[in-house]
Amino acid sequence: MDPTVDEGKHDVIIVGSGAEGATLARELSSRGYDILVVEQGPFRTHLGSFGLVRKYFDVAGIARLPRTSEEGVLLWRSLCAGGSTVVACGNAVRSLESPLSSLGIDLSREFAECEREIGVRNFPDELLSLTTRKMRDTAQDTGWNFEPMPKSIDFEKCRKCGNCTYGCVYGAK
Repeated sequence: MDPTVDEGKHDVIIVGSGAEGATLARELSSRGYDILVVEQGPFRTHLGSFGLVRKYFDVAGIARLPRTSEEGVLLWRSLCAGGSTVVACGNAVRSLESPLSSLGIDLSREFAECEREIGVRNFPDELLSLTTRKMRDTAQDTGWNFEPMPKSIDFEKCRKCGNCTYGCVYGAK
């Protein structure tokens, strides 16, 4: 037990300081709850390259490749303050809406509130790479719907460096 943690003095203990843990901590603390957030990984300030962030990825139990979600999204887990949110592309995709809906659980209001709070918006056309624009045009020419990935990125700060997965050195995420 960490000697700085006063046992029994918190209303809620949240494990993990990523997007979900941080959002929950903010919500509960705004309602007056005493919150303790615990994180397995350390706080990192040096990000921006693969060499600097590779040691934060948790590869235990993964045979060289990350797991994928039911929707086909790669699932990397990183151990550092902010969790995988720090070393991700700022993707903000709603997941499990359909399976939860089939169980009578509608989280659309909660998703919308979270998206407003963290500034989720669609990737602007002017920041799409040439390859992505070609994919979009080809998809549209063949009758497929192309939608850019929703992101939790401040596009005013984005420098289109392509190093999102290494932690944003410009503070755009």
